[in-house]
Formats: sequence, C-alpha cells, structure tokens
Amino acid sequence: MTYASFSHGLRHGGEAPLGTTNHNAVLDPSRSRQVEFGAKGIINENITLSAALFQISTGLEYIKTVAPNTTTFVRSGEQLHRGLELGAQGKAFQGLNYSVSLMALNTRQEGTGTSIDGKRPPNVAPFKSSTVLEYAVPIVAGLKVSGVWQYSGKKAVNNENVQFV
Repeated sequence: MTYASFSHGLRHGGEAPLGTTNHNAVLDPSRSRQVEFGAKGIINENITLSAALFQISTGLEYIKTVAPNTTTFVRSGEQLHRGLELGAQGKAFQGLNYSVSLMALNTRQEGTGTSIDGKRPPNVAPFKSSTVLEYAVPIVAGLKVSGVWQYSGKKAVNNENVQFV
C-alpha cells in the first residue's frame, strides 16, 4: 500500500524565559505543516515493512539579541525537517515479537535573517533508532518479557549550534 498525506497542526506558543525583555509572556499559537509519502507492506505473516519520506515545517522560536545585553524571545523564520523513516515489525519466531525503526533527519533553521539560518534547530537529532523485543515465556501463561533499545544522535543545545550533546 502506498499513501500520501498533508496535514496542519496547531501548537501552543512558547513562554519567554527569565532574562528576556518579554519574560513570562506567551507567544501566540503557531501552525505546522506536514507532507508525507510512504509505503507499507506485509511481506508474509511474520514481517511488515514500512518506509516514508516526510517534510515538516513550523515556526521557529528562539532568544534574539536585539541590542547589546538585551534579548527578546521571538518567533521568526521556521524550522524545516526533512526525513526518511524505515520500519519493520513482526514475529522472529514463536513467542518473540519485534519492532525496529530508523529515522534520518535533515533539519535547518531558515528565514530569520540572522546567523542561525542554515543551522540545526536545538534538541533535534539527525538520526534515531529504536528496537523493541517482546518474548512470551511459554512456561508461564500470560507472562511477557520485553526490552527496548533506543539511540539518538548528537543534538544541538542552542540555536547557534555552539554545543552538542
């Protein structure tokens, strides 16, 4: 099965942090837009695969320097996220189910007219992966043991991309 989707979202505006000229002020809500194209398929009774290309854009909120030692919390420009997501789910063998997902993400800030244009938005990793295994213990009816492994690439700490974690 192939699919395409387009959606709009609405999210609360951020609250200006302490130390800005407008601290405690809440920005107006902002709209996000998402376009996605994908495919999903059942390979056999034990394997389901999926792949999707997507783009998400939303308003960019950040602390802007307006004068020496003076900052204001603003929404200006946008965050643009373009990515690829791959997934596989199924049954490895009797009693062991799995789910694996990988996501590669190209992100950037744009339209601010400042030095942060072209840099990665904070707290967004360029690569993420996740694996979930669930085993049904055959000698105890209803008992399942599960494990989760997650990985997230380096994320920028701030809009200027000075530090990463």
